[in-house]
Amino acid sequence: MTDAGSDKPDEPPRPPAIVPVLLIMVSSLSILSGDLYLPSMPLLQTVFSADAGQVQLTISLNLAGFALGMLVWGPASDRFGRRPMFVVALVLFALASLACAAAPSISTLIAARFLQGAAASAEVALGFAVIRDLYRDKDAVRLLALLGMVIAVVPMLGPVAGGYILAWFGWQANFILLAAGGGVAAVAIRLWLPESNPDRDRHALRPYVFLSTYARIWWNRQFVVMAGLSGLGFAMLMTFITVAPFYVIDVHGYAPETYGIYQGAIVAGYIVGSLFAHRMVARLGLAGLLTTGVWVSVAGGVGLVLLVVTGLDGPLPIAGPMSLAVFGLALIFATAPLQALTAVSGRAGAASAALGTTESGIASLAALAVGLMSVGSAWPIALGVAIPAAGALALLLVLGRRYLATPQAGDA
Repeated sequence: MTDAGSDKPDEPPRPPAIVPVLLIMVSSLSILSGDLYLPSMPLLQTVFSADAGQVQLTISLNLAGFALGMLVWGPASDRFGRRPMFVVALVLFALASLACAAAPSISTLIAARFLQGAAASAEVALGFAVIRDLYRDKDAVRLLALLGMVIAVVPMLGPVAGGYILAWFGWQANFILLAAGGGVAAVAIRLWLPESNPDRDRHALRPYVFLSTYARIWWNRQFVVMAGLSGLGFAMLMTFITVAPFYVIDVHGYAPETYGIYQGAIVAGYIVGSLFAHRMVARLGLAGLLTTGVWVSVAGGVGLVLLVVTGLDGPLPIAGPMSLAVFGLALIFATAPLQALTAVSGRAGAASAALGTTESGIASLAALAVGLMSVGSAWPIALGVAIPAAGALALLLVLGRRYLATPQAGDA
């Protein structure tokens, strides 16, 4: 249909302005569940008489729970709706956070962190689905870039706040704060998030449909390539987050409450990259942004390796190339996930879950690998960024170019 006196088709209704705010809220909570307690990690070795490898499992197995949980949240949202599953996940997140605070041993904390990650994963599986349900490609890219820019502030503030909360109230207080945040977010989602999936698929959770849907998604080569690029980018970020607190606090003697300032200086590169993606998507298109992001991340990884090889590494020198790498990650995260979802038709919840599981699975394996390395040097950080960056470049050059969407300027 057209408006009287106009030959232009009606525009779809604009999503409510509250939607990005709610997505930022739940995404920030999910990120804080990983970042808020980072300054506490070295202390937990003493609290639980554990070694660094055991404490690092609270990160890597949290990622594993994150990866596996999405496989359920996605199809469940196709069956029951996005909003109800968001509410259920946030309530479970609050309960798992309380279990972390009450953990009597490192084993219990690891298990609770796994459950916390499984609940927090709904943010990715359902958030991507809501964006795909409500926004067109150009608007979706800009929203993803805006979300990336805003949410990038959270890793800057999270460790700073976590360090002071640790110093003033103890490590358990970080998890109690997360539990409270989960409860508030559950109420906000229930009240104000519009349901974006009116057409429920009552067969989505049947075993045959469940398995065949994921088989079809992961058989799609374009999806696998784009999800792989996004996952390798996530691996660069998570390996740094896993190792950096020990390297900066234990090896170089930074105070836990100041570690977040150091990480914040690096995350500033992500904010600049998100601004760049938001402004340049119309000119460069999705393909141009993604290609630029991969090459810039590779440059950051090469810079890290050169610093270690030449003996010029240290927390401050590393911040330069690491900031360059995360600038590139911002471009990858604003484009690759959207192109992965565009490659799959139908069952947006399952497609979003498969994307998130691929990302978190790759990142979890990378975090486990660097966790096995000694944190007495900067090599785990350098290799944890350089190797995934090289893998992303190889994937882009060998397979990715044939699948890149290349819209004209202004149509991205």
